[in-house]
Amino acid sequence: MAEEFRLKNITQYAMEYGTYLGLFFIAKFIVGILSLRLPFLGIFMVLMLIAIPVIAYYQTRRFCDAVQQRTVARIWLFGIYLFFFAALLSGAAEYVYYRYINPDFLYQQQHMLEDMLNVMYEQKGGALFDEMRSTLAASGVQSPIEAVFSGIWGTVFFGSIYSLVLAVFMRRPQGYIQK
Repeated sequence: MAEEFRLKNITQYAMEYGTYLGLFFIAKFIVGILSLRLPFLGIFMVLMLIAIPVIAYYQTRRFCDAVQQRTVARIWLFGIYLFFFAALLSGAAEYVYYRYINPDFLYQQQHMLEDMLNVMYEQKGGALFDEMRSTLAASGVQSPIEAVFSGIWGTVFFGSIYSLVLAVFMRRPQGYIQK
């Protein structure tokens, strides 16, 4: 029996590559949490942040090599999907952490930010720091699901901008003939 060779579509490629990027995001999140207690991990965290565009470029390059049509729209859509699926996977891990492992984490981060703004207000003064303090106090602490959704939307937004830039540079030129 001859097996049929079926090409994957954009969504399938994005889910596969997004899983790997999502696992990297989870590792980055864990390093970020640990860097609050172990400051030397902050350097590793910065390196991981710098690695995100490199990994996304590599995965987009692999996608472009696997498909026949390399238009800006297809590559951009792949990039948006890539960051969306990666953010979904890491968002699930973040939710478990915020909700079950360390339920006070968001509350602690909110109060740490309020303390920092109070110190800045005392040192420099000004209406800006006062307004920031009052806005932060009025908004309250995010729930775990709100924090996860804002992280997902932020990741997808910045990932889509980065993917658009990648798509412009990775598209196949108009008169290109494939050998």
